[in-house]
Amino acid sequence: MQTSLATPSTEAAVSYQVTRRRYSLWWLAILAIVLAIPGAGVILASLILLCLITLSAAVRRALSGSTQSRGRQCLEGVAAGLLLVALSDLAIEPLAEWIGGPPVDLRALGSIQGNLPAYLQLLAAGLLIGGVMEELLFRGFLIGFGLRLFGRRALLPVLICSSLAFALAHAYQGVSGVISTGVTGLLLALFWLWRRSIVSNIAAHMTVNAIGITLLYLGLA
Repeated sequence: MQTSLATPSTEAAVSYQVTRRRYSLWWLAILAIVLAIPGAGVILASLILLCLITLSAAVRRALSGSTQSRGRQCLEGVAAGLLLVALSDLAIEPLAEWIGGPPVDLRALGSIQGNLPAYLQLLAAGLLIGGVMEELLFRGFLIGFGLRLFGRRALLPVLICSSLAFALAHAYQGVSGVISTGVTGLLLALFWLWRRSIVSNIAAHMTVNAIGITLLYLGLA
């Protein structure tokens, strides 16, 4: 009669995988909590993510995606961003205001109408922190690494956690702002799942932020 016994090397490998999964889960939880801190959360989480990218090959694989040319990925992202802006004006923000009450509160961003230096500063922050780092964190890491860690069966919880953290990070915009950014975050998450290109997502997010901040500067928002 044959018996199947686990060798010490096999047991060690299993133990390593379990430990690694728990370690990764803790990092996901820490980043999700830090990201939910209004204002400083994205900056703090960005520093953590940069450290993880430097140290972990698994994180770098989770952030990799499309094999298309960078130019095409950027064009797809810009097109998606324009569509998202139109959808936001026509449906997302009106729905958010109907549910949450007062319009999205952008007073925390300061008065940039007609103020070119303030506009350029906010635009740079919106493109680099909002466009680049938020996509790397909320979509590339929380979703990409979350699915790599837990598999497709965790798709719905990962989407909800990512969108909720993204919404709470914009709590300074009021209830309507939280609802609006939560829906926007979910759409960006679905776009990432569809194209699997963090470059496209960054381009889309940068387009949305650039248009929104420019409208504020022109007094049209």
